[in-house]
Amino acid sequence: MAGKISSSIIREVFWRPFLFLFLIMVSSEGAISLETDLDEGTVTVDSMDKSDSWTVKTDGRGSLAQISSVPDPAGTCLSVSFNLVPNGYIGISRNLDLKSLGAGEKIRFSYRGSGAPNTLELRLVDRDGTTYRYPWNAKTSAPEWTVLEASLDDFECLRRLDGTECQGKKLYSNSVGSMNFIIYNWQGDQPGSGTVLLDQVESS
Repeated sequence: MAGKISSSIIREVFWRPFLFLFLIMVSSEGAISLETDLDEGTVTVDSMDKSDSWTVKTDGRGSLAQISSVPDPAGTCLSVSFNLVPNGYIGISRNLDLKSLGAGEKIRFSYRGSGAPNTLELRLVDRDGTTYRYPWNAKTSAPEWTVLEASLDDFECLRRLDGTECQGKKLYSNSVGSMNFIIYNWQGDQPGSGTVLLDQVESS
């Protein structure tokens, strides 16, 4: 009996350092991975692969729009086809959970476009119904995939829910309740038809 106990103790003493080292290695790898994810801090707001999440709106003056999901190099993206009358606009809109943007200070998306160059604008609406906007003039025509990014601090307060002015009101990431992409015919733009592909909206 004493001989068997001694052998068991010897085996335990021999293997214990290796087990301890293995556990340290696993824990270290997990910690590094978690820290990297936290440092990146990127949140996917919308992968833009489902057209049924979006609602189309037009100016009621003859401008037309149609959306669909189409293949892209990374998988699927949202196609927005438009035909704008002079000074016209179209838009797509969807509701968001108030946590959709996380704690992000910036928002970005990928896009590619063809046809008549017109202004592309991102609008965010907070839970109070106040609308904020950030425009990119004459940007709907872009032959290569491009990333557009804007700081939430740079969004202009457009109007409150009751239509009154809201100049100077700040936009916070945890108060955004809906997101809109607007394409409109602005000064220097060209009315007519075109297509914009939208992909991977992210906050960081």
